[in-house]
Amino acid sequence: MTAGLQADNTTLAQLARLQLSRFPENDGSELLPYDAADSYLLEQLQLLLPDWPQRRILVINDQFGALTLSLTVAQPTSVTDSFLAQQGCLANARSNSLATPAVQSVLQPLEGRYDAVLWRLPKSLAYMQDQIQRLIAPHSDEQTLLLTGGMVKHWANGHFAQLASLGDVQKGLAVRKARVVQIVLQQEKLAAIPEPTLQEYTVADYGVHLREYANVFSQGHLDIGSRFLLENLHRLTIEAAQPVIADLGCGNGILGVLAGRRFAEAELHFYDESFMALATAGLSAEANLPGRERCHFHAGDGLAEVTPGSVDVVLNNPPFHQQQVVGDHIARRMFAQAHQALRDQGVLWVVANRHLGYHQRLQQLFGNVRQIAGNPKFVLLEAVKDNSYVPSRRFVEHDKGHKGQQQRNRQHRRPAAKR
Repeated sequence: MTAGLQADNTTLAQLARLQLSRFPENDGSELLPYDAADSYLLEQLQLLLPDWPQRRILVINDQFGALTLSLTVAQPTSVTDSFLAQQGCLANARSNSLATPAVQSVLQPLEGRYDAVLWRLPKSLAYMQDQIQRLIAPHSDEQTLLLTGGMVKHWANGHFAQLASLGDVQKGLAVRKARVVQIVLQQEKLAAIPEPTLQEYTVADYGVHLREYANVFSQGHLDIGSRFLLENLHRLTIEAAQPVIADLGCGNGILGVLAGRRFAEAELHFYDESFMALATAGLSAEANLPGRERCHFHAGDGLAEVTPGSVDVVLNNPPFHQQQVVGDHIARRMFAQAHQALRDQGVLWVVANRHLGYHQRLQQLFGNVRQIAGNPKFVLLEAVKDNSYVPSRRFVEHDKGHKGQQQRNRQHRRPAAKR
């Protein structure tokens, strides 16, 4: 979805009047590429640091460039764990004829101190703590202006407790259902923040040792959906002698790792849009598949860049949220990508919450779907690609409906609501 972002403040209006799109632009959602928390953060920066164009600014967790590109004149550094957010920011810079912004992975080191930090509220408290340890404490001091912003519905007591570890938390008023919090940093508290660490544990049932970064789904324990798939992995049959197996949305990589153990000659590919997830999957493969050479790790938009008809098996425990946005558009996109990437008679295994009703979606796309296993909470579905089957018009028209809505939004500039 594409829309215009305009700040109410006269100075910010010149900086923030952008045409922004989500990435990928046809992601199947009807969501905007920014929200009121972005404009509120920009307003507060203007108010509290009027000379910001001459200051060194760090932007954390920008969605698709709304903050970073609005501050282009200051040449901010933007840090994210999301490949899609990173590429969205770069794409929006190009479409608005702006200089290429400095957007980097959260795992890349920063240098020096920053005068101001604009921090979009992370969803996970573990990831929030990691960002405090990795990004904020080492690169701030008592003179740094730290502003944390998010929609009111996303704030929880745990977020405020984390912020209190840095200094005096000044909540401020909610505006347009968004809240921006200023933290007056205290040097003694900054000095007491430890360095970030990995979460280590063993999944005893499968003899797998994991070391995980903070922004990995279900950090510190095996999620019950993946466990349910693994309990039934012995039912997976592959005819190819050296199959290509893709762990799509791999997270910590345990599905691909244990599939690799079962099929020793397989070529394994791990796909995720989180840099931390891919780094974790790499550690998982290194620790649990020692000496395995044919393991490949891909940060990107799922299987979008995979050669069509080149994969034998796709294992998928699809997320139903992107950052703090909940919906089934990610799963739909993954299913379509898997269908394109699979060879004729290739297999997609999907584990999902029963109530999501993915069986119908997969039936429309593949035509050959069966339930491998189920319990009151989860179903494990197998979809087999048949090159002679034409996907249902209902599946195709559903996606066309989303794309039509996106086109209508591109034609409509929607300024932020006034306070």
